[in-house]
Amino acid sequence: MISVFIMLPILFSFLYQLSTEEQLSFKYLLQRSTCDHCHQPLKFFNLVPILSFCVQRGRTSCCRERLSVYYLIGECSALAGAFLLARELPISHSLFIALFLLLLTSAISDLVSLTISLNLLFVFLLMCVVLFHCDWLQFLIVLLISHILFFIFRFGIGYGDILLINFLALFLPFHLFTYILLFTFVFAGLFAIIVIICGYYRRRLMIPLVPFIFSAFCFVMATYSYLFGGELL
Repeated sequence: MISVFIMLPILFSFLYQLSTEEQLSFKYLLQRSTCDHCHQPLKFFNLVPILSFCVQRGRTSCCRERLSVYYLIGECSALAGAFLLARELPISHSLFIALFLLLLTSAISDLVSLTISLNLLFVFLLMCVVLFHCDWLQFLIVLLISHILFFIFRFGIGYGDILLINFLALFLPFHLFTYILLFTFVFAGLFAIIVIICGYYRRRLMIPLVPFIFSAFCFVMATYSYLFGGELL
């Protein structure tokens, strides 16, 4: 359990840095993590999640440039995955960890730039196709429907969101996938209503959807045994 608490934030930090890379190479996956600013290899202490950020007061130890606060937000959020792993989950622990890290990293990227990393999605696709069962029929059906809806409501949802939804359809059982999709739009809709009521609406409201996909994923994983009957795997 302690190792999970340590490894999930470390893996998030690596994946978040990977998501900012414009060009992906196999060499990058093998090299040590480097500073975002001066690209010097990080020291061992710099790799300690949360603690290193706080001790360094949000700055790099090598060039004293300011670190993105989203590292701290993501590393703290990654701890939630360890708590969820202690519960009864409807999918295998390995699939949960893979999807949790992908969604968390993509959610942070979406918050920052309203985009998701195709490099990150490609790496996870290769890994998950090899390691986990794929429901190709469900994937093709969701692929067709989602793209039809995308072209009808072109400015209602981003194409990165479509790709991520299709990714989930490939690896999740049908009931789990539909529950996650349902709560994604419930949470996003409630947030949009609150924003409009509070008067923050300006012109066309741009809401990053991936954080709500991540929230719905965690909610369904945490409550499946209570609200939806449990088991599955």
